Amino acid sequence: MAYVLWRMARPTHLLLIAFVYLLGATMAMALGAAFDAQLLVFGLVVLLLESSSVHYANEYADYETDALTQRTLFSGGSGALPGSTVPRWVALRAGWVSLAAGSLNALFGWATGALNTTALFLLALGTFLGWMYSLPPMALAWKGWGELDNAVIGGMVLPLFGFAALAGRSTFLLQLPVPRWWRSSF
Repeated sequence: MAYVLWRMARPTHLLLIAFVYLLGATMAMALGAAFDAQLLVFGLVVLLLESSSVHYANEYADYETDALTQRTLFSGGSGALPGSTVPRWVALRAGWVSLAAGSLNALFGWATGALNTTALFLLALGTFLGWMYSLPPMALAWKGWGELDNAVIGGMVLPLFGFAALAGRSTFLLQLPVPRWWRSSF
């Protein structure tokens, strides 16, 4: 069962998520945030817990389709659940456990000042959108919105979370440089 749980967590995707998170943290440092290993690691740990919960939830929701699909490195689920004797409900339970662990740690981090309000909001938003990719009530992938959902999470929410987790300030969006052409258009 441990091997199936490992595969359902999609470790290659978690590695990519970590990379995008670190990209956001690097942007924060480029704009003046001080490097803080504890903040960086704390943010990464809660992010990986929440991301694992999303992967487990999607494995549960997409069980039937994943059994029929041809998998690639980035689509078609992990294939771990349909190819095993592990009951489908294990994926959903693992999702809830991972979500609880990530959320409780994030709230603890927020209460102790290790995670600012903006980072907490972005983490919650990304997790919510991730769960809604396959699960009701939204089931975005089944309504033609899955690609947009993934683009928002991976292209905006993840790097902004990395930025906010390291920048340590909730007004980080006001700190981003605005291109000259944007300022002159209004």
